[in-house]
Amino acid sequence: MKKNKKILIGIAVLTAISTTNVHARNNAAYSVGTNYNANILSGEINTSDMAETADRFYSNAGYRTILNVVPTRTNLTTYNSEKVYNLESSIVFLAGHADSTSMAWNYKNQGGNYDVQISSDKRNYEYSNGVYEIGMTQYNNKENRLVIFAGCHTAQGDSNIAKVVQQNGAETTLGWKEEVAVGSFRTWTERFNKLIVIGGNTVKNVALTANNHIYMDNRIKNYVIYGNQNNVLSNNRTIAQSSKKDERSIILNKTVSDANATISTESMIEIINEQLIKFEPNINLSDYKIEKNGNDFTYYDYVLYVDGIRTNLGFTIITKENKILSITDHTKNLDISKKTEYIKDLMLHKNLSSNYINDIATDTLNKAKKENMNLDSLIQKKEVYYDTDKDELYLVTMIELETKRGQKSILDLYEKL
Repeated sequence: MKKNKKILIGIAVLTAISTTNVHARNNAAYSVGTNYNANILSGEINTSDMAETADRFYSNAGYRTILNVVPTRTNLTTYNSEKVYNLESSIVFLAGHADSTSMAWNYKNQGGNYDVQISSDKRNYEYSNGVYEIGMTQYNNKENRLVIFAGCHTAQGDSNIAKVVQQNGAETTLGWKEEVAVGSFRTWTERFNKLIVIGGNTVKNVALTANNHIYMDNRIKNYVIYGNQNNVLSNNRTIAQSSKKDERSIILNKTVSDANATISTESMIEIINEQLIKFEPNINLSDYKIEKNGNDFTYYDYVLYVDGIRTNLGFTIITKENKILSITDHTKNLDISKKTEYIKDLMLHKNLSSNYINDIATDTLNKAKKENMNLDSLIQKKEVYYDTDKDELYLVTMIELETKRGQKSILDLYEKL
């Protein structure tokens, strides 16, 4: 992170916090996000809806919830009804521009009291450019059962914010090793937060379930869980989980080599291909692009492409070391050959040229640069995408946004074609 000159402040706050009962647990859940700007892109550079969704699930499970979608230096550091500071809540969900040591918010780019960030530090700082930084490890993190850092690079490196907060006492923390598009963060965290407060579900298993889908940005699966992966956050008022499943899945637990053997990616893909053909005899493997992600578990997503057009159809294969654990079919019981022909006809009817696609992507980037004067912007990826659920073609442009202080987000814009 690119830091300016800092001024040390907040010693009195640190002294007050140090008297907290380190063995206490509380029933608070604190969710933070914001709308970064009020312009044409505001619907995308907006993590407030992620915080609102988390807050709703936590509230339904019986937690005393605190929702903060206009973060300031004041309300991020206040005491709540559970007699702990907000950042000491049992569950803390944070969504925003981030790097390995901090996460930043700036409500509608207003600056001043709104230009605030949390860090892995033990002190508060005010930078010479007016940014106010709140050190998260000055708080009693032993009150935290789960802290989710839903931002880019929050689990990158040896001293990242997720790891440091867990080492400072939090039971479990969750962060991401690299950049991930906001839309995939939004969908993944909704699935995760819906399940994590259901009785008996562990953090590890809920994350696995959230990963067992195909995303526009499958890098969402490159998270790291620090601390207790078997942490259970169910509450007395939790409602029962539905057992209904709308996707075909098989559990294999198939050992593919000796326990001590190292399997190359190419060899594992060959073995997976054999199992996929057994699972779906009519599959044409050349129609799928393979995306590999994951840390403790490895995910091979076979994403269906039709003449270069990405779809939300395919298969997810979960592996660990020398085992193929499961295969899940995301083709939604569709006739793939008929759907392929339909998409080809749709593209032909719309008569979309590569020049037209490039012009839309360039125009989108120029808008982002013009309307985000405090951010550097560049196109990371552009791809034509067919959503089978909405029966719509989109140009998806992923734009990397970087604050002047170095925190990043990946903005994914969907333009109907």
